[in-house]
Amino acid sequence: MHLQLSENLILTCIYSQATKQIFKLNGVEIYVGLFSMTNERGELRICDLVATKAHSQIEQHLMQLNRSLSLYGHSQPQIIFTDNMADKPLLQTCFPELTKDVIPVEKYSHLPPMCLPHDCHVFEYDTASGIDQAIRSIMDNVDEDTAITVGFDTEWNVNVTNHGHTQRRDITAVIQIAWKNHVYLFQVSSTPSNTCYQNSESVIGSQSSGPKDPPKST
Repeated sequence: MHLQLSENLILTCIYSQATKQIFKLNGVEIYVGLFSMTNERGELRICDLVATKAHSQIEQHLMQLNRSLSLYGHSQPQIIFTDNMADKPLLQTCFPELTKDVIPVEKYSHLPPMCLPHDCHVFEYDTASGIDQAIRSIMDNVDEDTAITVGFDTEWNVNVTNHGHTQRRDITAVIQIAWKNHVYLFQVSSTPSNTCYQNSESVIGSQSSGPKDPPKST
């Protein structure tokens, strides 16, 4: 009942491969995986063993969640995360509110692509010493007790099946940091896995040993 009385504005779809311990019939696996959906509080809203990854296996459960939210007077989900873009038509059918106020990218495809400003400089580093030196250049330009704001992103390679499902995610390959008119690209995959970046913790907001609050990043 607690789940029925709470809002679910953000949901996440998760496909998990079935383990070998799941019941088999005449040596054949009945279920190929587990489909689950959690809300923004990490609460499980759908958990169902599926015989295939066809949408027909989960459509009924999505519609039941839709009806449950309406029955208890809650808003429909505004955002749903999934790692399979093939889910998009089904999710929009089961939760029409997802398309509200959404402008398709195709509508503005005639516009020129967004580019970095002409005074913005991009720097690439693929060694531990170079990465540490770049981060130190940022820290040398701010006061010790000043919080700084940086753009932070990471990228990694994934192994995808022929059906578009993610099998495995590799370790972080690239770290991107944007600060003022500088963009730093750190190719950490080319450095040893046990490399210690002495200055990196100062930028990403690690615990400070002193009484002052550590620099913050967004």
